[in-house]
Amino acid sequence: MIEKIAYRKGFGNVLADGVKRAAQKIGRGSERFAVEAKGLEIPMHEPRGKKGLGVIFAVSNRGGCHLQSMHDPDLESLNMAPEIGIKNPLHRLDTSREKVLALKKTQDYVATLDSL
Repeated sequence: MIEKIAYRKGFGNVLADGVKRAAQKIGRGSERFAVEAKGLEIPMHEPRGKKGLGVIFAVSNRGGCHLQSMHDPDLESLNMAPEIGIKNPLHRLDTSREKVLALKKTQDYVATLDSL
């Protein structure tokens, strides 16, 4: 199937533009099974066990991208990123305002590093 997608042969042509567009082409309610955010397929990381990652998938300019921020397990460490003000450990299931602000800081930090 990968070869068919790469060369846009047969059903591979339907899948070549991603799951969101494939579901739109297929129709008949298939859109509700397309696991994506903003057109980008969700990677293997599980946001039910990393609540912050779910937030990042929702607010990332790219959609379901795991490269836009530090992940929840990173934030569980004391003094994870004191240079950007993240000092307290934050549990992976935490959904507090402090956690969301920490995620925003890490997303901004990663965007800055990517730009450099």
